[in-house]
Amino acid sequence: MLVIGVIIGSLAYTISLVAAFKHGFYKTHVTDFFVISTLAAIAFFRNKINRKVKSIVILAGLFTLILTSMLNSGMYSNNVVLIALVPIYVYLVYDLKKTIWIYSILLSLVAAIAFLYINHIYI
Repeated sequence: MLVIGVIIGSLAYTISLVAAFKHGFYKTHVTDFFVISTLAAIAFFRNKINRKVKSIVILAGLFTLILTSMLNSGMYSNNVVLIALVPIYVYLVYDLKKTIWIYSILLSLVAAIAFLYINHIYI
């Protein structure tokens, strides 16, 4: 499943790079490349890395994609839809209590970024 996600993510990233030449390069392109490269390495060495490390790296990648995109574009970012994937993925790997904690942390960070944008503190 991770391999399929890396392939689809790489294709989407390549398409976004083509658009970047027309509309400009954003700092999120760097973080997207870093996350996709890290996930590709995890997928390539999936049999040698234990499940706990893989799950932490995947969650860190999702958090990075969501938060850097929101810092760049606010609530209009394309990666906001990934917020819906976090509790589903976390619940598959961890128990309900950890899922609630991790999702609460993510929603708190999203709310903090939204607060900064609404009050024009971070633009």
